[in-house]
Amino acid sequence: MRILCIEKLGDTIYGCLDDGVHYQVFSVDSGCPVVCEDKYPKSDYDDYDSFTLFFCSVDPGFPFLEEPFHVGVGRAEDLTYEMLLAIWSEIWASGSK
Repeated sequence: MRILCIEKLGDTIYGCLDDGVHYQVFSVDSGCPVVCEDKYPKSDYDDYDSFTLFFCSVDPGFPFLEEPFHVGVGRAEDLTYEMLLAIWSEIWASGSK
């Protein structure tokens, strides 16, 4: 699984991930499970760039990463707030986007 976009607003972490089959928009609050909001089949897009161009026309506020961030879990439901907070901190603290 790869994180394509991740942001933190207040106590909520939101973003988009690639589970291998779908691009999924997610959000999570501390102490709560990850909520997958929208799924976009990867087969509908030629590649990562075509998906990001499409999605940015829908919601231009999403900060997509130049290089997706690989995580060692297989399902979005296995992600936790703490895991995503650590990923967000690593990405944005290092300045790599």
